[in-house]
Amino acid sequence: MTALTDPLTEEQRLLLDIAWTTFVEHERFPNFFHVAYRMRKHGHDAAKVLYSFPVIGHDQVSNGYRAVGWWGHGYTPQSDGPVYLTMAGLYHLQHDQMARDLARGLLAYMQQMTWEQDKILDSPFDLPNIDVNLGDVLKEIAGAGPLVERMAQIADREWPGIRFNKTTLTGQLGALPAADCDTLDLYLPRRRRRPPVAARAAGSAVLHRAARRVARAELPRRHLRADLRRSPGRPAAHGPLQPPRPGRRR
Repeated sequence: MTALTDPLTEEQRLLLDIAWTTFVEHERFPNFFHVAYRMRKHGHDAAKVLYSFPVIGHDQVSNGYRAVGWWGHGYTPQSDGPVYLTMAGLYHLQHDQMARDLARGLLAYMQQMTWEQDKILDSPFDLPNIDVNLGDVLKEIAGAGPLVERMAQIADREWPGIRFNKTTLTGQLGALPAADCDTLDLYLPRRRRRPPVAARAAGSAVLHRAARRVARAELPRRHLRADLRRSPGRPAAHGPLQPPRPGRRR
């Protein structure tokens, strides 16, 4: 499996740079039709390049998590929908000061979300409010305050890491149990190990059913093999020692 942090191909880097430079200049991500035209001028199919990015959690419902994502109906990018970067995309832009500042602020935000969950330990009956305000966290980080709107756009698409409300600029952890990481190198491998909750639950159920079917099918064979291997006079693994039958040679 290709990792989110593996080096990008030339065309992947080009598409990521188109989305990033537009985001830096206009404080919003470009729509797919714009990215598709610029990629076509370089001789590339934007949709195919998007599909080629390393991905985790991809299924028939979700396009999964990757460095560059898109809005669309199923697997097809929507022409007037944004082509956006995730924190995995920021990983490939660590030569850029703004990308480093965005990553630093978002990691601090997720750390605060992780710590906020401890409120649940003191509330066994009523679910406490564990939402964290993005602006409040960034006040404690030098130079990050002016980037709050840009961080909000990335946080809004960082599922399953973050469940975010763009209206209130508040959020909490998504499907991850914790995200107490100081660097993207630590955060992204954690994302690789943990697919979305629904996928994990479905996979566990399928494996459990398969294991039961195999166990039922194998049970008679295991008993038969045990009987064949058993020496005369030795007890079976599943029952007491039985006396020899009359007329049976020992």
